[in-house]
Amino acid sequence: MDQDPPAAAAGRPPIGHRLLETPIDPHANAELGITTVPSAVTDTAVLARCVRGQWAIDAQHFVRDVTFGEDACRARTGSLPRVLATLRSLAISLAHLAEWTNNAAAHDHYRNHPADALHELGLTT
Repeated sequence: MDQDPPAAAAGRPPIGHRLLETPIDPHANAELGITTVPSAVTDTAVLARCVRGQWAIDAQHFVRDVTFGEDACRARTGSLPRVLATLRSLAISLAHLAEWTNNAAAHDHYRNHPADALHELGLTT
């Protein structure tokens, strides 16, 4: 491993240089993650779980924003924003419990057939 003189002078860790035995796929994707957790405390499996957890949160926000237009909602005062968020959560949960794999398709179906939603909730016979 070669020492990077400017990095050593600045007190930064040295940059490693090595030749790869196999060529890199030019179409491969790579992501850089920054964490404050020391490497002695965690391993790559723990960091991968954290990243997947973040993706799950991002996916939920995507569904709420794209399918339900949550960010475009102009309700800002009183209890209305919380009520609308609760109704969106109910709609997402209903679609999940009914085993829909596409939230937008479920949204369209229940919008066009509200009796089916009431039936799924057990509110009608």
